[in-house]
Amino acid sequence: MPEYTRPIPLDEALAAIDSPSAVAGRKVRAQKWAKELEGDARGSMFQRAGQNEIHGIYEPFRTYNRLYGTELDAAEREAGRRADAIVLRECEIVLRAQDVAQIYADPDRAEAERVWQKYARGVGAIAWAQGNKEADFIRRWSDLIAARRDAESFDDAAAVRSIDARLLRLVGIPHPVLPEAAWDAADELGLAERQDEYDRLEKKYPGTRPGTGTSSTNGIAKVRTRRETRPPHSSPSGRAPDA
Repeated sequence: MPEYTRPIPLDEALAAIDSPSAVAGRKVRAQKWAKELEGDARGSMFQRAGQNEIHGIYEPFRTYNRLYGTELDAAEREAGRRADAIVLRECEIVLRAQDVAQIYADPDRAEAERVWQKYARGVGAIAWAQGNKEADFIRRWSDLIAARRDAESFDDAAAVRSIDARLLRLVGIPHPVLPEAAWDAADELGLAERQDEYDRLEKKYPGTRPGTGTSSTNGIAKVRTRRETRPPHSSPSGRAPDA
């Protein structure tokens, strides 16, 4: 049975960015980057900080008397420290924004989101057709999804198969199974993105592209997550399903 790794849920991935270890690591990266900045690149950090911060750099020189000797040296050192602190802080801000952007741009996360949304759209259409029973339908489906995720997180393949059968009886749409579901979801991408995604999936799931004769839709792919359980009614990206 093939085993695939599902990306960490979005809320957990974003929270991890501000964990003590991540903050400490980012500060080290920012310090290295700040030391390397020169000229316009360093100046751009002051532009990001704004005029109030820039004015603060010159505060040590603001006095009714002219500064000479050791007083001038001390003022220059303090102004330098303030400037360096601004650059360092802005480097940390930029690096954090890059870390966040990288999480959202994770192709595995985008894949999981496409797979889930394709399934959830189908379920939503069926739920809408239930009329005044729609709320009960959604509740039953959501409970089964939560139970499936719990069974999956504990590697209980028998329970997953049982729940999949119940889900199929309820909604008439098979619960998505990797990697087949990833290929199906990629088919719906625009022409410009589709081939790139096909190439990525071929590297991630070699030999499973439909039509190659090596992919099977009969088994349940074993999917590991990096947590024990996930909140019920959440999508692989951490957002609520569109059903």
